Amino acid sequence: MNQTTDRIPLSVSVVVPVYNESSTVEREVRKIHAFLEDRFAGSEIILVDDGSTDGSAAVLDAIAKDLPRVRLLRHPRNLGIGAAVMNGYAAATQNAVTYFPADSQAEISDIAEFALHLSPGVDVVLGYRSDRRDYSLVRLGYSYLNLVLHALLFGRIYRDVNWIHLVRRDALLRISVASRSAFMGGEMLEKIRRTGGRIVEKPARYNPRTEGRTHVGNLRGARAALRDMLRLRIDLWVRPRAALRPVAACRREAS
Repeated sequence: MNQTTDRIPLSVSVVVPVYNESSTVEREVRKIHAFLEDRFAGSEIILVDDGSTDGSAAVLDAIAKDLPRVRLLRHPRNLGIGAAVMNGYAAATQNAVTYFPADSQAEISDIAEFALHLSPGVDVVLGYRSDRRDYSLVRLGYSYLNLVLHALLFGRIYRDVNWIHLVRRDALLRISVASRSAFMGGEMLEKIRRTGGRIVEKPARYNPRTEGRTHVGNLRGARAALRDMLRLRIDLWVRPRAALRPVAACRREAS
């Protein structure tokens, strides 16, 4: 075990969106919790139950009661991963935020590596997957089409926009993210970049799913992401200053 003096001097909020992951979520959250306690100066876990119907709700209740610094948010119905992540980020209190899937496909130890690159002047460390061998050809096609469209519409090429990342919370506070589809990550990156933020990319591990089934990478989700992507592109053309203002600033101006 690392001693307190060896901990990374950064506090981290980890959002875990959960939709019907009763078979994996407890194991994953306990692993995340133990790692954060050991490696970071401060931490919290925000569980977001996105309208689960498989018994995940009871599992999450038990976890929140048993582990310190774990909070639980609940959606009365399934709103999608974008809404789950962004609502979790809105509730975060630590200096940096990230989200982690509840299906054991990401490795929490990568966040410690990301933290070392979140140096002064860097607002986002963006992870990219090099191996997606469990993806169907259709899902793989959606992923690469998403990257191509992002490059064409916004002029920035990324290796990945929908995987784990570490973001300074103060960078999130200076923007607002309207997307509630899988494009929420792309919108967040583009708005942070356009408000002066620096983004660096680092490799991150990806584990093929062994239990349950994915809830992303389908035609419905792709349509929602494309709609949000086009909305942002039009907003940045038509009203760029308003599109980049944080929600709090818009509310102050309206009052």
